[in-house]
Amino acid sequence: MSAGGRSRTAAIVLLLGVIAVALAAMVVPIALYWSNTGKAINEARAAIQQAEERQSSSLAADDARQRWTRFVGTPASRFVLADTDEAAADILEGRLARLFSELNGDAGSIEVEASEGPRAGVIALKVEASGTLAKSSLGSFLTALESGEQVVILSRFSARSIDRNRLRVSLGGTAYRMGEPGI
Repeated sequence: MSAGGRSRTAAIVLLLGVIAVALAAMVVPIALYWSNTGKAINEARAAIQQAEERQSSSLAADDARQRWTRFVGTPASRFVLADTDEAAADILEGRLARLFSELNGDAGSIEVEASEGPRAGVIALKVEASGTLAKSSLGSFLTALESGEQVVILSRFSARSIDRNRLRVSLGGTAYRMGEPGI
């Protein structure tokens, strides 16, 4: 190849090199800008999504808390519905005395003592009672204790025959009332 041909080839290669460098000088900053903008957009989207999820969770928790608050104030909750421990104890004592009486029995002693419940805002009402019942009423008595408006969950129960038709019963259990919520 002649000197002129080599010069021309060198000039073309040099020109192509300058064009490549110029393109690279323009394309690299644009690509970096797009990359940084894409990251910012993705971070903003993630932040918005997290905020929406937190808001949705907060609304769901508030709704559940309101539904629970409405529920515990109804007889269907099976809690003793009273504002104080003393009132709750009176309600339970009255219920047990009525239950003995309605089932042809006699209430002996009934004691109710409030204590800290299994979680914050729940008061455990420890029940100790004894009395006499007709043998035929025992099943109804036990069913009524663990059902109805104020459930007494039995932890101890005994029944001894007094005579042919009567039993002396003794029981221990727990009922619950809602105090101030621990939330």
